[in-house]
Amino acid sequence: MFYCSYFQLNELIDVMPKPGSRYVRSVCEPFNEEMLFSEERVKNWLKLLGLGEAYQIHAS
Repeated sequence: MFYCSYFQLNELIDVMPKPGSRYVRSVCEPFNEEMLFSEERVKNWLKLLGLGEAYQIHAS
């Protein structure tokens, strides 16, 4: 298990997760434009690293 916040996602490139690894997203759903942009950035990082779709876990 490896923890990283949104601001640390760029460090995943140094870790290079193994194929089949999963990203668990435990944050609230985006509710403004900036959060939507951030979510797209995360999706782009996941795609770049071959992690596929994030698993969403509810957070309040």
